[in-house]
Amino acid sequence: MLFPSLSTQFSQQPNRKFSNLEIQKSEFPNFNN
Repeated sequence: MLFPSLSTQFSQQPNRKFSNLEIQKSEFPNFNN
């Protein structure tokens, strides 16, 4: 709360990782199976 900018960064990091996982799934559809 004291550092809202850091809070937003931490909240954005998981989203970036999740997007990376989505990209990997699209590149490797077998990974989902």
